Amino acid sequence: MKVIIKFFCFLFLFQNMNSQNNKFKKSLKEESLSQKKEFIEFYDTINKIYSNYKYNIGFKIPKKWSVDKGFGEHTILRTYDADSSNSFTINVIETKYDVEKDFWKTYDKNKDEFENKYLKILESQLNTKIKNYSVEKSFIKNFHSLKRKFEFTRKEQDFEYEIVIVIQQVVKNHLTYTFSLSIPKMFYDSNPNHYEKIFYNLHFLIDKKKLDSLIKPK
Repeated sequence: MKVIIKFFCFLFLFQNMNSQNNKFKKSLKEESLSQKKEFIEFYDTINKIYSNYKYNIGFKIPKKWSVDKGFGEHTILRTYDADSSNSFTINVIETKYDVEKDFWKTYDKNKDEFENKYLKILESQLNTKIKNYSVEKSFIKNFHSLKRKFEFTRKEQDFEYEIVIVIQQVVKNHLTYTFSLSIPKMFYDSNPNHYEKIFYNLHFLIDKKKLDSLIKPK
């Protein structure tokens, strides 16, 4: 799963590959190393609700799942069930320009080229064949998303089993959100709707800066 997370930036980079302003802002983990401390996230351990006020995203943790910061630089939350190997991650990349502005137009124009490259890189990095790969447009809380789903074989020592990955990607202004669900196929196939409903636990929080700009008189 850690390797897969690295690919999420690729969609974002591809649609801006001709931009002269292709610059990222510091990740949340980079900022946490600085001396300046701000109230940017909160985890309600009683109700199991994670809220991030820097990126305006919240998530209701499934019952009995554990929580940590994950492996990736841009991973702000990883929640998982150690007994079943189910996991869900939230990754956020922030840029210094509006990535949303031409996102869907650029993607639609280059969809086939991009998806072919994406699949080849994915198979190369995972060192295995990707099966049942699909991509479609969808929605998360009324925001357009790009939904990918695929399967691959994971081998660990003497064990071998199939994994299902479901990825939803949303772009909002300067932010690219990537939400990823990883589940052993034997569990996913038993109740696909149950597991995909985990995406319903996502909530986009109020953007205070945007709200202030609407309220203040011009």
